[in-house]
Amino acid sequence: MNNAFKNESADPFRALYDELQATVRAVAFRMVGADDVDDVVQMSFVKIWRNQKKYRAESSSKTWAYRITVNTAIDHLRKRKRQPLPLFPTTAEGSVASHENKIATADLIEKALATLSAEHRAVLTLQAFENLDTGSIAAILQIAPGTVNSRASRARKHLAEY
Repeated sequence: MNNAFKNESADPFRALYDELQATVRAVAFRMVGADDVDDVVQMSFVKIWRNQKKYRAESSSKTWAYRITVNTAIDHLRKRKRQPLPLFPTTAEGSVASHENKIATADLIEKALATLSAEHRAVLTLQAFENLDTGSIAAILQIAPGTVNSRASRARKHLAEY
């Protein structure tokens, strides 16, 4: 069994959290944005902790955490009936021209990504920002590799048209 699920430390939840928190937070942030990231991280860790006995070590604990986090984020977005929030935090502060250009570009990307469905954004997040291969994404989302490729292709096409 993976180290993330061993209860050797004095605080087993803390050990689990320390092992997976960077992964869970990064995926949650990219899926739902800064306003809801803490809620999704908390819900994800509750699910991870409660279901750790169901973990069968067929994949890494990190892959299992990706799956739970992505599903939790998608559920969160569906419940709120809104599109995913910004991928990049933006600020109007700063007077340097290159910084303003970066903000304008980030704002354009943010608007384009907000037009994607949660399912397409999940694939794009795992592929582009987590650098996962098609097989890993398919395992995390529990979909066929062809579906991963199809969603990624459609997401890229949509972004290019946008």
